[in-house]
Amino acid sequence: MWKPVTAAQLKMDDRPVRLWNIYQPEKKPELILVQIGLRYLLVDIELKEVIELAPENFQRKDRDLHGPLPADGTKPMDTDEWMIRPAGIILRVKVKLSKEGRVLEVQLPYRPDLRKYF
Repeated sequence: MWKPVTAAQLKMDDRPVRLWNIYQPEKKPELILVQIGLRYLLVDIELKEVIELAPENFQRKDRDLHGPLPADGTKPMDTDEWMIRPAGIILRVKVKLSKEGRVLEVQLPYRPDLRKYF
């Protein structure tokens, strides 16, 4: 199950996107599901991969989105120029979709894990 991220921002080529949503699973903060219109892009910031998922696999229930994670062996899109950086209370993720020549930027609320300091 994918939960909406309410305080997120999305840009494509340094411009705001009109119809979009950002979702994350509760237990995997390294995954970001970006919905742009009818297109779903799964961004894995740990593996630095972007995978396009079929929109027919997703169903909305209230505000949540139900849909699968990609199967093993799913080929990721060609990407480069990754930038993953905490900036205060947000996490900026910027990646170039190589074949399309477009730059996707997601900004998420970010809570650093301070447990390692105590």
